Amino acid sequence: LRFALARVCPPRALAVNVRLLSSVKVPVELVRELRAATDAPILDCKNALADPEVAGDFEKAREWLRKRGMATMSARASNTASEGLIGLALGEGVAALVEVNSETDFVARNETFQQTVSGFAQSVLGLEQFSGEVPMDDLLQAPSAPGASTSVQDATYDLVAAVRENVSIRRAVRLCAPENGVIGSYVHNSLAPGLGQVGALVVLQGPGDVADAGRKLAMHVAAARPRYLDVDSIPQNVLDAERDIARESLKDAAAGKSEDVVQRMVDGRLRKFYEEAVLMQQPHMVEGAKKSVSDILKKIS
Repeated sequence: LRFALARVCPPRALAVNVRLLSSVKVPVELVRELRAATDAPILDCKNALADPEVAGDFEKAREWLRKRGMATMSARASNTASEGLIGLALGEGVAALVEVNSETDFVARNETFQQTVSGFAQSVLGLEQFSGEVPMDDLLQAPSAPGASTSVQDATYDLVAAVRENVSIRRAVRLCAPENGVIGSYVHNSLAPGLGQVGALVVLQGPGDVADAGRKLAMHVAAARPRYLDVDSIPQNVLDAERDIARESLKDAAAGKSEDVVQRMVDGRLRKFYEEAVLMQQPHMVEGAKKSVSDILKKIS
């Protein structure tokens, strides 16, 4: 082993490298300051400041750590990031949600991770040029929080360097309430204000107590996870596929029956699909499963 090491790293070269690294004296206070600013591990902070190209420069050390985060993200890119948090931000007549994924639930409970997600949500809220889903390229170039000099992209690299996991932003949305309208919001399994495992936003417009109805409907959406607003919004190819599935599943039961009877049986299966996938047809899970969302909204309009 010693012979192999001598062949790869001659003793003279090794001694030079040791002297170069040890020549940069890093004050403990500076290491602590960098640790507080980045939440990166102590050893990483010390190595960053001791790097000859950094030579104790605080901003260069932050960049060193950011590059380390980029390298970590690249190395762990194949790791599944299925945990994480939903961040919610609310303003006057506007609301935003952002989903940030991590590899483990443990990291999602990290204070730095939570603060970063909250900042991202506030940043999305401030993107006034968007209503609906926010393009990822625009989000990554936005400030990581209101007034921050760091972009969302760079803050993500910083976060990866701190938590040592693959972190990715999956999606973000920003909604504006119309005149005489409200936005109902809900975060499920909340770990902190505006942070949780599931988030929902609902825009309602009309007379009556729409604020309370919006909040309850957001709770319903978080639980029921509808795929479509109403039947008319279902793509034709999806409807055709569901009809084919219904007919195939009823092949034995429909044997010998007239086409009219078979069609009614297929329509019954489609109604079941609507109750599962279409918001307005779903039984309202907060107001009572015997009434659909459409029925409840008609009562307050």
